[in-house]
Amino acid sequence: MWFFLMIVVEVMLSACQQRISPSSPQGFLPAPVPPSTALSSTPQYTFKLEIPNKLNNAFSGPQKVLVNSQGDIYVLSTGDSTITLLNALGQFVTQWGGYGTGAGQMEDPYDMAIGLNGNIYVADTDNSRIEKFNPNGGLIWTVSATTVPTLDYPTALTVDSSGNIFIENFDNGVVDVLTNAGNYLTSWIAANGNGAYGIAVGYLNGQETLDIGVWSTRAIEEYSYPQKALLSNSINTGASYLTQIATDAQDDIYVADYYNGISEFNSSGTKIRSLVNSIAGTWGVFQHGYDLWTTNYQANEVIEYNLMNGSSITFTGQVPTMAPTFLASNISDVLYVSDDNSDDIQEFNGQGDWIGSIGMHIIGIPMGIAVSAGDNLYVVDSEKKEIEKFNALHGNLLLQWPLPSPNGDSPIGIATNGHGVVYVTDAAQGQILRFTSQGDYLGSWVGTGNFQLEQPTGILVTAHGNIYVADAARNVVEEFSPSGVVLNQWGASGTSLGELNDPQGIVMDERGNIFVVDHGNDRIDEFDRLGKYEASFGGVALAEGSLGSSSIYGYPNGILGIAINSLGDIFVGDHDSGSIKVFSPL
Repeated sequence: MWFFLMIVVEVMLSACQQRISPSSPQGFLPAPVPPSTALSSTPQYTFKLEIPNKLNNAFSGPQKVLVNSQGDIYVLSTGDSTITLLNALGQFVTQWGGYGTGAGQMEDPYDMAIGLNGNIYVADTDNSRIEKFNPNGGLIWTVSATTVPTLDYPTALTVDSSGNIFIENFDNGVVDVLTNAGNYLTSWIAANGNGAYGIAVGYLNGQETLDIGVWSTRAIEEYSYPQKALLSNSINTGASYLTQIATDAQDDIYVADYYNGISEFNSSGTKIRSLVNSIAGTWGVFQHGYDLWTTNYQANEVIEYNLMNGSSITFTGQVPTMAPTFLASNISDVLYVSDDNSDDIQEFNGQGDWIGSIGMHIIGIPMGIAVSAGDNLYVVDSEKKEIEKFNALHGNLLLQWPLPSPNGDSPIGIATNGHGVVYVTDAAQGQILRFTSQGDYLGSWVGTGNFQLEQPTGILVTAHGNIYVADAARNVVEEFSPSGVVLNQWGASGTSLGELNDPQGIVMDERGNIFVVDHGNDRIDEFDRLGKYEASFGGVALAEGSLGSSSIYGYPNGILGIAINSLGDIFVGDHDSGSIKVFSPL
């Protein structure tokens, strides 16, 4: 009976513009609480950990470097079995792989090559398999010894102009050839069965050949293909420890010597010069345009060497700091962070480990983010004045739609309900914009009378469809019904506990308690779902004991976004210090 009465009350509220109640201290009727969501005592929160402003170490024992036609840089690291993608300026973009036997993982990979459409091929050495990735790290296929029995500890691979993949297996000396689609073509034993770390496509009289750098003899052997015949013009390199090789269009050969840097030979075997000389740790080598690229395994560096003037640039794998704005978490406790520095979305697992990024080169300036039950990630792009929809699991762009003009001048927050409605706050126009999940515009809400929105920022939608919005100009939180009727409002301007100063992000836990990022007061304020103040944490006056008397956020007014996971842990983004602070209930 009680449940039926509650439904009737909610229907009546939706049919009214406002219900004034003299007994309510704000002068209006609070929203009813569904019987299935009983208010409980508020747990206390304590500082748990900090996710630092460095996303990850980019290199760990770099083994090979590649450069694509756009100048993007790929670095294969054996130390942590990853591939790191840098842009043409050497700035961190993303990283994938990781040690293991699962799909897309690797164990001590020794080589990689770039092929048609910029796809990346990896010799997953300890797993005796070849993996093919798209340019952004998406796994396309895997070929193992199950389908190609001669795959045995592959240490070198290259791709010819037709897209065929040539693989040198160290343990048996077999060269396997696969098509671009991963289908087996042929095999032969090269270098008398001796293993090799280097393999490259060469040229002889205008025809493509296959050069193999034999580790045991320190020689370069050249084979014709498809004849698979050993040609007579092999080269004795004199290397102390021959690792990888590369060729250019003139069939000059660049030989990496682990202990002595890189030497250049012409097609007749005459040594032309020494490059990057006497640097112990030299392993990978790749020729691109007028530049020669190499990796130094010991120094953890990638070096770009200009073949024309001898100048060089060293990349140390330093990862840029984050500048987190807004946050969201999915049902698997993956944390998504809008990064105002790299202009993409960073991903962290439940332990705070960085696991990837979404939206690089697509997002202008990311602000609010929301994850739907179907693992769709919605991003507010404040620069492009649009919404971008990604697959949160794979990172691919699904849809993007512009915000209606002249509305959408300053989009900030975003939320979505269980019926596919997407809500976006427009701080400049003082309204909430509504869309379908396919980007169809449904109209806007502005509030009415004393409850008119002025500068809405953070927004959340409850399981029952009610919407809570933080208004940074009026320093209040407003509650709307699913149909847009104002149900409740609380807050006041000030610095005392329970008062707000420029509220931003907002989130609700499973008990119905609401946490507001009190940006101007540098703290998190907690309220029950009716707006009753409960507690604050994180501010200067409420600093955690072991962290001293200063704000744990590093800089005042740096906090913007907030998210909560299934354990009740609360994540707060500090834009100024570039880190994420994590709090746990006691």
